[in-house]
Amino acid sequence: TVSVMSSLPQPQTPQQWYDLKRTIADAEEAFYEEHPTPQEYLGPRFVTVDADSPFPLPVQGAPPRAWERSPQGGVHTDGLTVLLGVLNEKLIDAAMAARPKPEEMDALFGYDLWRHGSEFSRKHSGRSSKAVEMCRSGSSKRPRKRKNNNLQKRITAATNIEKRVRTVLERFGLVGNDHVADVMSFLRSVKGAPRQSFHSDFKKHRFFDRVYMHEGSLPYPVSVLLALQDGSTLTLKDGTTVSVPRGAVVVFKGNLIHAGSEWYHEHDNWRMHIYYGVRRGDEKCMVPRAGTKREGGPTTTVIEPRSVDADFGWCA
Repeated sequence: TVSVMSSLPQPQTPQQWYDLKRTIADAEEAFYEEHPTPQEYLGPRFVTVDADSPFPLPVQGAPPRAWERSPQGGVHTDGLTVLLGVLNEKLIDAAMAARPKPEEMDALFGYDLWRHGSEFSRKHSGRSSKAVEMCRSGSSKRPRKRKNNNLQKRITAATNIEKRVRTVLERFGLVGNDHVADVMSFLRSVKGAPRQSFHSDFKKHRFFDRVYMHEGSLPYPVSVLLALQDGSTLTLKDGTTVSVPRGAVVVFKGNLIHAGSEWYHEHDNWRMHIYYGVRRGDEKCMVPRAGTKREGGPTTTVIEPRSVDADFGWCA
């Protein structure tokens, strides 16, 4: 939108302002007509946009459906949006090189956690995660440097990726000044991993009841799933499977009911996950977590999802 405005004569009268808005609205309408949602990725109801789209947000005067078909409208209306081409090869290679070793990772909650107990889920989930603390004091800060070279490589990769993701999300009005990159995780699924139990990443909060944008961005926490390899998917409560191509991200509302999809391929599947909490004045809504003490090692962060399989009870 900025590039379009900069190429047009600057308006001097109210009529010229109106004509300018109309010109931009027509350009947006033409763009969306020429770039429909890629059906091979998602199906008809989800908004999919290239990360470098020239129209990140509709301008005043644009047709109503221009907002509905924007990433911001997609998250606010359908619960999620997919942004293609967010991560370049350099960032993906750095993330894959910084992957934690399997023995360094914590078991990730799997299928029927709340029916058979967390120990059963941890043993049979086929999933593991390793969290990288991005923020401890409530504002986005670069993590402290450590002497461990592998850990430092992981922190550097995570920091660079989060910086790129945040730049894209801010451009599309998906996060704003109140959003905090709270925790970032490496996720791994091995062959035979079943679908997770359905859950939401954040617990109930009145931020999710807000209808209007806050200072131009979404007013509530969002989660971001980043695909480091092809084949990554996310399963929704209605059974819909959302495909996330390599280098793309799916951004979804923090209270969206979802589950990690099953994985039956021979090779492992690696993703990353960023939890953007919100800290606004004296109120905050951050991702719930717990500390687990690894035998003979330090305490690590584990995300505690909000179950929908046990009357929204919390896992033990």
